[in-house]
Amino acid sequence: MENPITAYIDKVCRRIKNKSLHQEIKLEIEDHLMELKENALRNGCSEEEALDQAFSQMGDPDEIGKQLHRTHRRKVEMTIILPVFITSIVGLLSMYFIQSYTPDGMIGSIFTNSLIYYLAGAALLAVFYCLDYSRILRCSSYIYAGAISILLLSLFIGVRAGGAPYLDIGIAMLDVSGISALIVGVALAGIFESWNWKKPADGVIGIGILVLPVVLLAMMGVVSYTLCLLICLVVMTASGAGFRQVTGFVTASAAVPVFLFAFDFAPFSYFAPEAVRNSIEISSLLSSAGWFGAGFSMNAGTLSEVHTDYIFVYVIHSFGWLAGISLLFLISLFVLRMIYMWKQVKPGQGKLAALVIAVVISLHFIISILTNMAVLPSLGIALPFMSFGGSSILIDMGAVGLFLNICHRGYEETSVGTEVPA
Repeated sequence: MENPITAYIDKVCRRIKNKSLHQEIKLEIEDHLMELKENALRNGCSEEEALDQAFSQMGDPDEIGKQLHRTHRRKVEMTIILPVFITSIVGLLSMYFIQSYTPDGMIGSIFTNSLIYYLAGAALLAVFYCLDYSRILRCSSYIYAGAISILLLSLFIGVRAGGAPYLDIGIAMLDVSGISALIVGVALAGIFESWNWKKPADGVIGIGILVLPVVLLAMMGVVSYTLCLLICLVVMTASGAGFRQVTGFVTASAAVPVFLFAFDFAPFSYFAPEAVRNSIEISSLLSSAGWFGAGFSMNAGTLSEVHTDYIFVYVIHSFGWLAGISLLFLISLFVLRMIYMWKQVKPGQGKLAALVIAVVISLHFIISILTNMAVLPSLGIALPFMSFGGSSILIDMGAVGLFLNICHRGYEETSVGTEVPA
């Protein structure tokens, strides 16, 4: 025969769609019921009478469930979703005009491909938003092993374009250096969420886990190496690593490029971008834009990689400085909102992974925009949600979904909102 308390709690939880909270709610309702039952028993009631009285005082389980569902249902974070949507629309429109004004055969069907990438990315964002992060956390070591395997495959059987490694998976070419920062970072965040750096053995193992992707990414180029190094330092600092461990990691990581240069480890000795853009050409395009743009005549022949590395130059030149400044403002709000949301996450609830996602996406925005302003040379960093590229769009969208998932679970109230009657 089913336990009456269990049956009552199950009725409550059936009304609550946010299943990630079921366990906490079950425990709290059970505590309430047991306390009410104990009060009734002390007042001389029998076991059965005490239980009936506890149920009566708690109220109808269906009504409680409806109330809790309204309280704890997932809310759409428009301050994150709206910037992603707007920048994606601008990116898609840019692909349409670039393709329309570029001679046939130069860049292919970038608009159609981008539309597919954005739709798939939106679906991936929704999937990661609805997943239980604790399950992803338990798979961190497998994600790490998968990321290392992809890095190894790209190094030994991958192809290079403009110095960047790509992995041919048949249906697409993966931009390994472009997506590795987020994948490796999230995996490391899960592994080191509760890492004990105080144990000497764990400290050595931790440094080894962190150094391995740094070594592999160093073979791909200075940008990948630097980003991975920064992410590892963020993970170490946020997970409580001591000065000795950080010093040991930095020393080992700094030795990697020295070793590769000393031994001329070809073909993996690429540490500087091969294609450095002419700042005069970019400055000319930006200065001719005006407040409302110079039209859509700019194409892939005007500026190489305009649909990838220099998409922001295209937006300003074609749509005008007013559109460019508006996008910068929107991106700034997006980054600041991510930082604010990360700060609200409780420790141990995926806060480290949320930090890594916020740092990586913010760095990608900053580096790409500085490249488009001719402050930095072309470093092969895509502008999140805008640059052409299936792998980068999918990874960025999935990362935003995971970030929202963590933040929603990490700082929402876990109280069921019921009071124990006096």
